[in-house]
Amino acid sequence: MYKFISVRSILWAVLVACALTASAKLDLPVKEVNGKQCYYYKVERGNTVYGIANKLGITRDQIISYNPSAADGLSSGMILYFPVDVFGQPDDSNSASKSETASTTSKTENATRYVVEKGETLFGIGHKFGVSAEEIIALNPGAAQGIKSGDVLLIPNKSASTETNTTANTSNNTAEETAAEDGYIPAVSQKLINLIDGINASNQERKLTPVNPEVTVVSTNIEDNKNFIESVHSQTINGFTAIEHSKPITVSIILPFMAGEEKAGRAGTHAAEFYRGFLIAADTLKSQLPQVNINVYDTKNNLDRLRSLLDSEAAIAQSDVIIAPDAADQLKALSDFGKSHNILIFNPLNARDTLYRSNPYMLQGSIPSASMYEKAVDAFLKSFDGYTPVLLSNTTGRPDKQTFVDMLKEKLNAKGIVPLMIEYEGALYAELISEQLGEVTANSKFVFVPMSGSLTEYNKFVIAVANFKDQATEVGAKVCTWGYPEWVTFRGDAQKELYDISTTLYTRSYIMPEDAGNKGLNNSFVKWYGQDLIDGVPAQGVLGFDCGVYILKGLATGTLKSEPDANADTRGIQNTFRMRHIDGSKGLANDALYIIRLHEDGSINIEVI
Repeated sequence: MYKFISVRSILWAVLVACALTASAKLDLPVKEVNGKQCYYYKVERGNTVYGIANKLGITRDQIISYNPSAADGLSSGMILYFPVDVFGQPDDSNSASKSETASTTSKTENATRYVVEKGETLFGIGHKFGVSAEEIIALNPGAAQGIKSGDVLLIPNKSASTETNTTANTSNNTAEETAAEDGYIPAVSQKLINLIDGINASNQERKLTPVNPEVTVVSTNIEDNKNFIESVHSQTINGFTAIEHSKPITVSIILPFMAGEEKAGRAGTHAAEFYRGFLIAADTLKSQLPQVNINVYDTKNNLDRLRSLLDSEAAIAQSDVIIAPDAADQLKALSDFGKSHNILIFNPLNARDTLYRSNPYMLQGSIPSASMYEKAVDAFLKSFDGYTPVLLSNTTGRPDKQTFVDMLKEKLNAKGIVPLMIEYEGALYAELISEQLGEVTANSKFVFVPMSGSLTEYNKFVIAVANFKDQATEVGAKVCTWGYPEWVTFRGDAQKELYDISTTLYTRSYIMPEDAGNKGLNNSFVKWYGQDLIDGVPAQGVLGFDCGVYILKGLATGTLKSEPDANADTRGIQNTFRMRHIDGSKGLANDALYIIRLHEDGSINIEVI
């Protein structure tokens, strides 16, 4: 949900001179950044990229070239950097800059120019030339943000390539894998490399390799992700021992990759991102796993094609777990297949599906709506004991949270609490709130509960609630707001206002801003695939990683196929998996719900209930 750009990627962009030149040195202070002298500018409230460009006498493109995150907008306090050796020396004795420029020139003399073809990744290009993605990025800093068809890359010649920072344990690897580990190419088979490139393809030139797959074996390397592992919840990654397995663990990922289609669309993009995250999970857990086979199949988002795959691909029937698409008809087909072949079917996204109730082989990765509402109401009653609930109803709006509010009112009434109701037409004003609530004292405590979770309706009441809260706080009263899962998607002013009105909300998944695990995963994405995680709610790459950790850990330890208990519970970067039989269901569904408390001082509390 939050997009993070690798700090190292930003520094590369700052430290490497580009073709743009400045007409004069900048009138800015200078500091050393990673051994390099840079001018720096602290963004002030209200600054824009264009305004700063005019102020400094440079171009918008120059700002973004050295500060890629500026392309997504500026925020107060953000620091922009500009290398001194490009924008003019404040003093002529800066020999460090000159020596580094000479070093860069030396590297390019030992490199090959390469034009990127459609659908290629840094991962595949690096394997083609026998170098690491990191080595390519070192000569082409902009590639850290992704590559596209037509881009020209400098590829270091193998004989001149010496900057390998991989410490790999290759004692159990094949010759192919050992050769791959000479650079930072994850130790996977050529088939898997072709598959990753195939998923990226948007035309008919590349195909998803395992359409009729042999078993694709992912041999993983935990050392490559050591820093990342250290940043993830320790009990998620460490502290488990695999049971003895007489055969490899086999996972079949059956999703609509839409490979070879002119446009992959939302479904194809999500499937590819999920798959990438799953692979990094396998890599991260290598030292604790037996051999892992990952079979990948493209449904093309078509039920008939799925049925054809189930009929023709014998390897699917040998799976321990099948990861299923969210289309209801395809889930039903896989549910029946899993039951008849004793295979667990994992449904990572479709929270509305009810097949888990009757099928013991179904695993639903998202908490069902009824359970979610019940837990959310209980969290409300616990969090706001002693508060007066105030329902906000726009008479011209759409009350899309009526189900939740009705359940809340029922439980409040059972406790002898009758919530107040403020009705308004179009937009709410603080004066109306004051008029309806009457005198506010130091003992007053209110929690506002809107009837809608949409951004449109939120914008119609939030300013009024914030103004009323300011007035009430002056006399010592407490004012809070209850919110909904959709609110985790808010950005900009709407997001800031969530803190201003002291919001508590519930959601199925959540990534805390500046989460170290998410940053580490994003860095791994850049190394493996030459691009950042795609921003989204939920973030599909993070979902793939979290699912991969839960499933592979559960298969390795045998807990995934046993009756659920706390030993199988997994807290990931974005998702928590706590699978249970809910209301007597034969299959398992996730029972975990996030309660997020956003405080006016900018702090956040996260609880999983």
